[in-house]
Amino acid sequence: MDEDNEYDDEDFDNDDFENETVEDESEEELPKRRDDADAVAAATFIGATGSSINVPVVPVEEGMRIWDDVDWGLKVRCNSGATLTELPPHFLGGSLLRCPEGALGSSRSQFQVTSLQHDARLYVVMEVPSGKSPPCNETGVSLTSCLANGQRWLSEAEASPSWQEKAAEGRKPKRPELLMFSTFAPKGANLSFPQVVPTGEPPRGFAVVVPLTAGSFNVTLTSNTELEVRKTIMDEGVMAWVDRDHQYLDVPEYLKHGILFQQPFKDIPTGSVLTVRPNSASTVYVLTERRGGHGGHEVHGGHEVNGHGYNGDNGNGKVRRSWAEDLGSSWHLEEAAPRWHELPTMRTYSRYCPGGWPLALPPCHAPPNDGPVFSVVVTPVTAQSSAPLEVSCHNEGFREIEMLSLQEGVPLSRSSSKGILVEVPPWMQGAMLISPMEPEKRGTSRPGFARFALRPAAASVVYALLPASSVAAEYAARWGNGWEARDEAPLWQPEEGLKARLAVVAKRVLPRELLGVPGTSDGTAVEETEVLGLVVKVDEEAFDASVECNNGLELARNQVKETGLAWTDRQNRLAWIPECMKGGLQFRGPHEILTRPGLSLRIRATAACRAFVMIEANYKELPPRNGRGLPELLLQHGWALETAPAPAWQDAASTLKLLSKRCPEGQELLMPLCGEEEDKRMETPLLFMMVVVSLGPERLGEEMRRSFSLWDADNAGGLAMEQLQEILKRLCPQLDDNTRKMVVSQAFASPKGEMRRVIPYEEFVEKLLRFAAVGERQG
Repeated sequence: MDEDNEYDDEDFDNDDFENETVEDESEEELPKRRDDADAVAAATFIGATGSSINVPVVPVEEGMRIWDDVDWGLKVRCNSGATLTELPPHFLGGSLLRCPEGALGSSRSQFQVTSLQHDARLYVVMEVPSGKSPPCNETGVSLTSCLANGQRWLSEAEASPSWQEKAAEGRKPKRPELLMFSTFAPKGANLSFPQVVPTGEPPRGFAVVVPLTAGSFNVTLTSNTELEVRKTIMDEGVMAWVDRDHQYLDVPEYLKHGILFQQPFKDIPTGSVLTVRPNSASTVYVLTERRGGHGGHEVHGGHEVNGHGYNGDNGNGKVRRSWAEDLGSSWHLEEAAPRWHELPTMRTYSRYCPGGWPLALPPCHAPPNDGPVFSVVVTPVTAQSSAPLEVSCHNEGFREIEMLSLQEGVPLSRSSSKGILVEVPPWMQGAMLISPMEPEKRGTSRPGFARFALRPAAASVVYALLPASSVAAEYAARWGNGWEARDEAPLWQPEEGLKARLAVVAKRVLPRELLGVPGTSDGTAVEETEVLGLVVKVDEEAFDASVECNNGLELARNQVKETGLAWTDRQNRLAWIPECMKGGLQFRGPHEILTRPGLSLRIRATAACRAFVMIEANYKELPPRNGRGLPELLLQHGWALETAPAPAWQDAASTLKLLSKRCPEGQELLMPLCGEEEDKRMETPLLFMMVVVSLGPERLGEEMRRSFSLWDADNAGGLAMEQLQEILKRLCPQLDDNTRKMVVSQAFASPKGEMRRVIPYEEFVEKLLRFAAVGERQG
């Protein structure tokens, strides 16, 4: 059972927004400004004195002048003549907010931007320092720092364009060090840049608005048992269950317009586990009776003594908690709850769920037809930095797209006669089909192929549906960068009796990762390939993690790699990474944060993981940025000091200390960000990086070696007989003494049959892994 209906978010009214431009007759080569009716956005600059200026909005083009020569009375540098270069595919169809050089991020000024015609993404590109980064005591606050610390802004890592300035004759222009940030701009919403007070001359930057189509919020609910579940919108008077006519009344505002799952009133099979999976960050609410789940009865011999004959316990004679009590032990209790009859007998519990992550409710336990009375309501988290799915499409201008649930016989496009898709593979059904709407007629000229840029809020698999003029493997080889061919593909039926097999290539993307389609092997130029449609599906097999600070900052995630960016506010890059971190997720924040007592990180993952943290230990003759001795405090909290060297980051004066801690599946780590050393300052600097790796089967051996090495307190290089016997007693209590002695004797026998006093734990782990592999094959 898998529900995948959708509903659309309410659109903003944009009738009151216009794009007024500043008159400028001095530039002949400036791109033609759009008419107000076609304007993508309206922007206003508010100076330090409170005066406002309407910012010109012009189509973005390769080689265009970035800044205006009019200084707006700011007395900032200008006339560098910089032109836009290396225009990325996701800028196609966008508009530049043309302002004077140095205006963006100038002291006590502010930009306000409104997307007029469509939802949009607002990109901000800023010039940043690179190279060495010694500890400093800067008091100013730059726009780059505010965006890197902002809750609504994403760090775009490697996706930034560049610019080129005029250089002296015979000299090569210096390449600028740029970083890019972005945020989602709903249609009609007014977005304000933060006000800043930089020290010295403000860094240069520019902003671009790109229109897009945003997918709606969606959530699925699955059960491990047969269960009828329907989906509707939560509101006053809505039917609560599928088999009763009871209505929810006095519905709190925080629940209204959420997605309500209606299931049977009480007929929930024992052992049912309901799992919620939203396509963007959400709050999951469970409305339940205060004693829902039939608990509180004494049990003897596995049967309740109240006459129900329900075998609901392990027979130890203890009183079993109700299902509602199971829920309340790990969920947050809300203050208000709706009611379904005269008395207010319900409670509401809530829990945060990241986009694409599964959230399982406790197993239902109750006698037949007397199960827990509850409902599930899911609402999206407001003010996010991205929509559930963002897609921009460009083909000689912005193109509208359609989003359809992919099912057997679905039209490839409802706006044109492109035919339908048949023989859709089961694993592709229920996913989101994306196709461009039919463009306006352009006379006899043939329109070019559409180019897409998309960003899912959850970890997803993106499938490209391509003509079978080439086999899928050839497309994957040309596109490179992680694209893989798929053997199964739907058939395209343009008309009755005519079918053609499509080619399908796929790529996995991280949450909020930007992906350009068609892909290219070098990641820069865009290959001319006809893409008939895209299919986006939440990747239920993906490992994902999140690292959030209790001040609201969420660290940016990307796949860790050598030469990758180390932080969100500087161009410093990793010189190399140790083997233990390869394949993990890197979490980037500002390169130097000011920490204080009480500041902490929450580390969560979809599976068992190991978190690695790198903290500055030394910086030549200057005090290290170690957050008041944070490494020593982490060691007290169970973090282990790694023997492997920490990564390097282009500053030889700085050395890092590498620590790690294992996080079991279903749990989370709380990591303090401030140590306990004495410091008269209210806030102290901390320089750190973090990587989280999944503890999948390929890392099982390494984790076992770590565990067994902890028993080697005498540094004997392995385990003694007494230590192994103690391990077996703790981990395998079901083994009797004779079996335990046999295991120990076999483990300590050398290849020559001699008994050893110590067995190296690497050898013992290898024996266990071989034994497990044989048992798996026999099973």
